Amino acid sequence: MNTGLNGVLLILILSITGWYIEELKRRLDFLADIWKEFTWKMFAQVLPGIIAIHFLIETIETRFPLMRLSWTRLFFNRSFGNKTFWLAEALHPWRDPILGEALPMMICVSTLLFLPLFSLIQEDAFRFKRTSPQEVVSSSLLFGFLYALLGASLAMAVGMSFVGLFYAYQYRKELNRARAEAVEKFGRPLLNLELECHEEALLVSTAYHTMWNSLVVFYIFVRYNFF
Repeated sequence: MNTGLNGVLLILILSITGWYIEELKRRLDFLADIWKEFTWKMFAQVLPGIIAIHFLIETIETRFPLMRLSWTRLFFNRSFGNKTFWLAEALHPWRDPILGEALPMMICVSTLLFLPLFSLIQEDAFRFKRTSPQEVVSSSLLFGFLYALLGASLAMAVGMSFVGLFYAYQYRKELNRARAEAVEKFGRPLLNLELECHEEALLVSTAYHTMWNSLVVFYIFVRYNFF
């Protein structure tokens, strides 16, 4: 990538940072609760999932070369979605004589800072109150398609659709638990508690989403600094 494009990316990062700070003020309590949901059990579920999706994408791209295509490959002759960790693959060409290594590091740090809010926005859009089989499947496919829009390969879009199903499963599991707890406490389901049950499910699925992305960013940090 050339320096001009890097400059545009830098301006974009600064603009998003300003928006993030304003959004953060509105949802600070909820976002703080996301980190509290992190557990070793969650880690034990997420890490194997990341590895499995990585090999799934590798297998799809190996068996079906056309699935490596992305709009970034068409325009920049490089697909940011060749690997599960596409951002790490893209870091190297962003180093240039003017910005040096500052921009890639800024991207990593900014991404880590934005993770809870970005995860919440995606979970709110793709999982919140979507519990029927049709809604789960369609929203998961759209979730994968989002990554294709961001420049990931078609193979990665397929892989991320499965990740969307994983988040949906965690959402539904917590929703059922919260509903059962409400019935046990009050003896019957209460309509005024339904929204609260969905919010608890949203918190859990967002926590899984944030941990998934945090581990990927950690991989990026290690790869960028030590390899």
